[in-house]
Amino acid sequence: MGRFEGRYLSGRPSDKRYDSAGAAEFFRCFFESGVVALGDNLRVEADETQAVRIHPGKAMLDGYLVKVIATEEDPYLVSVPQDEKWRRVVLRAQESGPQLYVKEGTPTEPPILERANGIHEVSLARICNNQGILTVADERKDKELCGVCGFQSSMMLSLAELIHSNKYDIGDIVFRDDDINPGTLYGGTWELIWQGKTPIGLDPNDIDFNQVGKTGGSKTASYALENNGYAKIDATATSPATLKYDRRSVGSYATHFTMTGGQGATMTQTDSTTSRAVILGGTTDVGNNMQPFVVCRIWKRIA
Repeated sequence: MGRFEGRYLSGRPSDKRYDSAGAAEFFRCFFESGVVALGDNLRVEADETQAVRIHPGKAMLDGYLVKVIATEEDPYLVSVPQDEKWRRVVLRAQESGPQLYVKEGTPTEPPILERANGIHEVSLARICNNQGILTVADERKDKELCGVCGFQSSMMLSLAELIHSNKYDIGDIVFRDDDINPGTLYGGTWELIWQGKTPIGLDPNDIDFNQVGKTGGSKTASYALENNGYAKIDATATSPATLKYDRRSVGSYATHFTMTGGQGATMTQTDSTTSRAVILGGTTDVGNNMQPFVVCRIWKRIA
């Protein structure tokens, strides 16, 4: 179904960011909590499935900017038990983050909203599901229950959206493990970057890493066998042969090589040679050159 989001607003005065708590405290000084009670913004209505449908919209809630994101095909639904109790659809601000939920009351009274000890609740609607008959009463325009409304709220949320959209500057980069475009959350225009590549820090002293945006590397690699320690014997044969090595002189450690079997086998040999090794040429087979990795989406704000 649709989703609910809430986060503290953050600003960028000069070259410093407010932290979340500081930003929320700043906005509490200027704006009350509340919903813009215009049109279908966060309007609650009965649904045929014995649930209430919450229309998409935004609100300011004790320093939070909260949103319900939903469509006709993907509605935001909250089930309501079939009993005689009154309930409220409540937006709740608390230290661990905002919530949107149905709060239970009694058969005669809707629940009391909590507004103390770091908790602030506002009501979108009161509801009752009695014997399959779902009653919904809109409370968005009630200043005591829901907060500010009308022009002031509209201006408040417009400012909040502007500040929220500037959470990231042009050029900022965000890693996400889902398919959500950050532009839908923070505003601005974003593009996917570095697809199929891993980032690495700039190093002015390394020719491979001395320029931002430079690319390189390969998923597979083969390596030249031209290092000391890799060796071959100067022998040839046109079919498999057996090479025998033995030491002939303990004093001088002279060696002797013989070849048996094979066809067309030839080899230069001498008892006084202490080593018949030469540098090995050629390359290894192509192999995997990948480091351990995890796949995610990397977004960059471009406008």
